[in-house]
Amino acid sequence: MSAFHDPALVKKYGRWLILLGVLNIILGFAALVFVGFTTLVSIKLLGFIFIFSGASEIALGIQTRKEPNGSLSLHLLLGILSIVVGFFILRDPLVNAVGLTLFIALLLWVSGTFRMVDAILDRRAGWGRVFFSGLISVILGTLIFRQWPESAFWALGVFVGVDVLSYGMMLLSLGLVSKKISA
Repeated sequence: MSAFHDPALVKKYGRWLILLGVLNIILGFAALVFVGFTTLVSIKLLGFIFIFSGASEIALGIQTRKEPNGSLSLHLLLGILSIVVGFFILRDPLVNAVGLTLFIALLLWVSGTFRMVDAILDRRAGWGRVFFSGLISVILGTLIFRQWPESAFWALGVFVGVDVLSYGMMLLSLGLVSKKISA
């Protein structure tokens, strides 16, 4: 269970929630103002994550090589592959931003279409909200795809900025509500 569901913890850490909320709101706005920079940093971070993940995979393979089910060769292969992908991403992050943006547009379009079809075929309670959510995804995917490859320079940065901003707003509102929680 998340600490956000425990009123006692929300009350206890209300000031921290407010501080972190304001900080995330500022960072979210900064990410939206400097959307190209945010996109570039996000792609580079992804490259480093692949490299770290690959190194961890290799270390796991070495550590478990003598175990009955240990597979050193598989761990080495996956680790080396992850490291190579990480270096390719770092070598040319803008080209990778273009490819990743196209993939995200396709993912939004396909997942949104499936949600809309599911909502229509299975008209359970709340089906309209599911359909609307799918429609928004299809619209976003279409907007990104229609402006591709130029959208690669802003889409990822906007996603990161909006996510950080909305998380900050949630933390801030939770922190402000914490003052009204009785002890």
